[in-house]
Amino acid sequence: LWYADRVMSEFLAAGAMDVASDPAPINIPAPSSNNSSGETLTEDGRTRSTGLALALGCGGVPLSGLVASALGWDVVFTDLGMILDQTRQNVSDNLEVIKSTRLALGIGDGR
Repeated sequence: LWYADRVMSEFLAAGAMDVASDPAPINIPAPSSNNSSGETLTEDGRTRSTGLALALGCGGVPLSGLVASALGWDVVFTDLGMILDQTRQNVSDNLEVIKSTRLALGIGDGR
């Protein structure tokens, strides 16, 4: 596990905590279906920044990619074929946690 990956994971999680702990409602209209702003409307009417993350050369333990996925981002993991087998296993092992985190944050339907 690269130190930079841990730092990025903590940065992503801290940003999510800032949004989750802010009691003031954010009144931003829901993005339209053709909106590419990278925002997701949560159940309580707030928006949460999401997007597409590319975990280039992610290794077998793609921590920041897993955290980004749990926060609602679409993530593409890449690495050498022999490494991706371990990556797939780690993603599979953490899939229920990712889904439950998305549900807890009110992001989509937990897919």
